Order: sequence, then C-alpha cells, then structure tokens
Amino acid sequence: MSSIGRLALSSKMRSGAAWITTGALVAASLITGLLSAAQAPRFFGTPGPNSGPAAEALRVAVMDTEHSQSFTAVTYQQGQSPQSVVYQAPNKASIELLPHFPVVSVGQYTFYRDNCTKTRWERESTPTQYGPADVMYDLDLILSSQRIVKIGGRYLAQYVPSFPWVKVNIVVQLERGLVFSERESFDYGNGTGWILRPFSNQNFAYTVRYTKIDTSPSITVPRPADTEDLSGSEAFYGCGSFVVVGTRIPTDS
Repeated sequence: MSSIGRLALSSKMRSGAAWITTGALVAASLITGLLSAAQAPRFFGTPGPNSGPAAEALRVAVMDTEHSQSFTAVTYQQGQSPQSVVYQAPNKASIELLPHFPVVSVGQYTFYRDNCTKTRWERESTPTQYGPADVMYDLDLILSSQRIVKIGGRYLAQYVPSFPWVKVNIVVQLERGLVFSERESFDYGNGTGWILRPFSNQNFAYTVRYTKIDTSPSITVPRPADTEDLSGSEAFYGCGSFVVVGTRIPTDS
C-alpha cells in the first residue's frame, strides 16, 4: 500500500496515498497511495547503502518477493478492517477500497467502477512510482533503508527520508526466503506534529503481510468497450461516499 502520505498511512497503503468525513480517513491514505501522480525512480531514488550478511539476505528476499508472479498484500492497522491488494506480474493490481467500489490498476492506468450506480468502468491515467497501484511501496522502503540488522529470526530496517522529520522502523519476518510480514512504526521529530495531527497518533504503526505468493487470483482488466476515459482530476462518488484523488509528497528531492 509509500511520500509522507504513505509514511503516515494503505494500500498502499499502499502507499500513500483525503476523505471529507472522519470515518473515511484511512481510505484517504489508501487512495493517496493508490493514485499517486508523482513520478520518481523505484527504491525512493536511492538504494540503501547497506552491506553485510543481514542486509544482503534481506535484499535478496525483498527482490524475490517483488519478482514473484503474484501475491496478495494485506495491510493491518489497529481499529480498522484489513485491506487487501492483489498483484499480478508484471503490471496489474486490484483493490476494493470500499464495498461496491473496485479498482484495477494496469501500468499507468487505473480503472474504477461504482457498482451501486454504474455498469461502465472509468479509466484515468495515474502514473505511479512503485509498480501498479504502488503495490511495491513498502517493499521498496526496505530496500532504501539506511540501516539493517538481524535480531533473532527477524530483521530491523530503518529508513530516514531526506527531510529528517520522521524515522521509519520496519520489522521484517521472512519465510522460505520471501517476505512474510513487515511492521512499520514511526518516530516523529520536531516539526511533524502540525503536519500529521489529527490524522495520526505519535505511535502510528501498521503491518503488511504478503500471502498467496505465486497463487493469488488472476486480475481481469476491463474491456475497452466497457470503459470511458476521464478528463483531468475528478472526484468520484461511490455509493454515497465522497472520494478525492490525491498525490504524495515525494520522500526524496
């Protein structure tokens, strides 16, 4: 689910990624992560300068996970329902942000449909940073971490963006040489409270688990005959819920 939007998330979410009503704040982060319009290289612009057995083992596991044929990334956050994103190589992802509001991302295009009122899909160009729907955001964050150590059977990766307002602590668990889960928590420094409140507490954290690797369901792309293009940035009304398409603040200059 990855950008301050994703760091304060999913989701993304990804990335990373606002709703008008209080009850929809989490979906705002998922929308932000899903529909990022900023373009930047993968790995947040710079791979982390790590060396040693722990860093190498984690790097290989992350890359092998990213190179799988498919996976389902499930984001867990306290007090909220889990959010699943299905990835299918090389460039497809799907998510249901709300009941009756499916979203399919294919490369740099995203398809939406409000199943409550519409039969046709709407398509919009949404260039992403970290794969379709930014589904690789959290994995890329590990690869960009500046410090990686192994603690028992888990790995601790720490990432600090170019603006030193926040430090991301990522506890990663591997299974069979692949990433099974990563729990991200945030240490905020001076100058961040006014940005993050009231959207996040100082102990904000979430967990992403990677399941059904190479066995996730296939993703069906809407047919051209069933789609219509959208012009510019628009708001979508999904079964009475108001959604705004947003962008991220880049993590690196």
